[in-house]
Amino acid sequence: LAQLCGPGGCWTGFKPLSMNEWYFVAAVVNSDDTLRFYVNGEQDGPVFRTAGATQANNLDMAIGRAASGSSYWHGAL
Repeated sequence: LAQLCGPGGCWTGFKPLSMNEWYFVAAVVNSDDTLRFYVNGEQDGPVFRTAGATQANNLDMAIGRAASGSSYWHGAL
């Protein structure tokens, strides 16, 4: 499952992702505080209301790692 975490919480898509398969995953946050996941160009799941939880910040961006702790993605990016 695709997942995006920020200071205000985490949001998770619905499409199961298989091992040993490539995907194009995107998370789009709009100015109206909605978030959408896309997997291979198709919307994945519902539109999430973020209630401002994805505001801009000065934190480092981490790809393939949890925002805190030592949880790393077990796969290729």
